[in-house]
Amino acid sequence: MGQQRAGTRKWFGSAPKSRRAKAVVTRTPVNALETSLQAAVRTGDHVEGLAEILRLAVDDLGLSGGFALIPDEFDSGTLLAQCAYSPDGEFPFPEAIAAHHSVSGQVISTRQPVMVRGGEFTEAQLQEFGHGVLAVLGVPLLGRSPLASFDEVAEVVHGTLTFISTDSANAFDLECIRRAESFAHIYSLTYASLRSERYRRTTLVDCLEQICIYIESKDRFRAGHSSRTGRIATELAQELGLGAKAIEELRIACTVMDLGYISIPDTILQKPDQLSDYEFLMMRMHPVVSYELCQKLQIPDNILALVRGHHERLDGSGYPDQLSNNEISLQCRILTVADAYDSMRCPRAHRAGLTEEEAMRQLLLDAGSRFDPVVVQTLRTLIEKKHFSHLYDDLLAA
Repeated sequence: MGQQRAGTRKWFGSAPKSRRAKAVVTRTPVNALETSLQAAVRTGDHVEGLAEILRLAVDDLGLSGGFALIPDEFDSGTLLAQCAYSPDGEFPFPEAIAAHHSVSGQVISTRQPVMVRGGEFTEAQLQEFGHGVLAVLGVPLLGRSPLASFDEVAEVVHGTLTFISTDSANAFDLECIRRAESFAHIYSLTYASLRSERYRRTTLVDCLEQICIYIESKDRFRAGHSSRTGRIATELAQELGLGAKAIEELRIACTVMDLGYISIPDTILQKPDQLSDYEFLMMRMHPVVSYELCQKLQIPDNILALVRGHHERLDGSGYPDQLSNNEISLQCRILTVADAYDSMRCPRAHRAGLTEEEAMRQLLLDAGSRFDPVVVQTLRTLIEKKHFSHLYDDLLAA
């Protein structure tokens, strides 16, 4: 257990340096709970909202710190810290603890609040919190099981909120415990909502991906286009320093960007001759159809913008909205280059696929006019490192 205690990580909340001196906190019977409810409402899909609820609870109760522990989904005997906060930002919260013999583990097993004073700590609990802690309060995060049917009430313990006091062994009176349970209830509802939303989005994206794979399978010239474009786009984004969230948005956008092809007849998709003006107009509408389908399914706005804009060009010659220059985000510029490169490499009913050198030469000719020159040069560097050649081995063999 001693090895599991670690210093405060950057994702642990702490007060600004100007608030390092611990102040006497006046409990406000309504405001802090109301504020935490507001934080729960605007949380969306971000853990920052949970951290804010925890911070409000610690400050309102006038404690030395607190942290939320969630059972490890791969190891039920281990509890992982989801977020932590102390007003001075210096308490060494544990990042992971063994549930057995710990205060938080006892809370989960009994489903009841557990309070322990310093003189009552076992050796395992001393290792959990350290010798400077005078009192600990753990309260359960109770909620409805995500596996329960609609008409069934199946309560589960999501984890614990565990609070500490380094100032007083009598920090947790009945009023403090009652309010701690209220904060835990708000935290638990928010956490359950986040889990449900993430599950919904993951399931939805998985379903859309399977639909897009089916659509691509109907056209042998487009098979694998979205996955290859996603691979190229994410590696470009990593090379250009985009964050994990932006890269994941790109990956999802690549998965669903051509969903709109479902509205185009196979006779047009596989036509060996030049398209008529009407047929070309239908092809140019697929980003709009993809966008509208994803919008109805409540795909996040950032991804929607990428889906709609993956055929826009810097000079305004793209479609459907003729965006230009700064109207096109870096994410979208990356996607347009990745999509164009893969489209050129792949054969079509009316032409053979271009070689690596031919596709890159065309992108370089259009760099600065249609495509972002920095993104194009980054792709050139990756290609020179042979990052993507293997993606087209099957196409060349065919």
